[in-house]
Amino acid sequence: MRTATPFKAFAALLTCGLVYGSFGVWVRYLSQSFTPFEQIFLRNMFALVIAAVVLLLMRTSLDYRTLPKRDLLFFSILFPLVVILFTFAVTLMKVATAVFIFYASSLVASYVIGVKFFHDPITARKNTAMACSLVGLWFFAYPFEVDGAFWGGVLMLVAGGIDAISFAFRKKLSDKASALSLMPLPLLAGLVINAVLILLSNQPVHIDAMFNLPTIGVLVIFGSNLVLINVLTLYGLRHFDINLGTIVLSSELLFALAFGFFLLGESPTTLEIVGGACVALAIIIANWPKRSPSLISS
Repeated sequence: MRTATPFKAFAALLTCGLVYGSFGVWVRYLSQSFTPFEQIFLRNMFALVIAAVVLLLMRTSLDYRTLPKRDLLFFSILFPLVVILFTFAVTLMKVATAVFIFYASSLVASYVIGVKFFHDPITARKNTAMACSLVGLWFFAYPFEVDGAFWGGVLMLVAGGIDAISFAFRKKLSDKASALSLMPLPLLAGLVINAVLILLSNQPVHIDAMFNLPTIGVLVIFGSNLVLINVLTLYGLRHFDINLGTIVLSSELLFALAFGFFLLGESPTTLEIVGGACVALAIIIANWPKRSPSLISS
């Protein structure tokens, strides 16, 4: 099954890109009733409930005593921090520019981390895939709007770097524990961190808006998706080069365009189509069949 595992890992990460791409639809709906931090809190709460059901049905052990405590801590809190930084940054700058900075930072950081700490090889194919991905991101974000957005850019740079570091901890821990047992930790951390932020903000809490069937339905979908991507990224990154895995996850941009077009009636621009083609090419290169096991580790 050695040859099948990398493809399964690729499929897992591509599915994560699909799920991430749908988030804009659900966020758009929930933003009508909740503040950004209320959204994050509620979707993590629903995700934890769903995760608890899954863990009970699968009879999964949650024994973390043999795992490095520092790794568990960083694994748990880094992804929620990325979400919070991203949320702040997009209020300070154009969303497309923010996404470009975020993914560019994440791609470069994952490249360095993969080579330095996981001894991932430097190959022409990897460099080509990364270059295509960055060019695609540039087309997505152009024309750039950076006036007065210095701190938003700084937050996106930091968020992208933290995102790559969080992937590193996922990859490291996935060799020591099952994806199901690790899955609830970032969800719990996100719930706690955002509960604190809501309390500190001194803003009205719109809990009453939650008690209608469409909103509950969207929160169940969102929560289920969070459970799914936590499991799939752990599995995918365990068997995949971390930088190439980040490139595959950037398929989120392609799927976001598709969801926007089919569900929200948003037609992509010519530059977005060109950018999407470049990202698609990068993903194809990242998973192109190879003569020797130099790109994807199993």
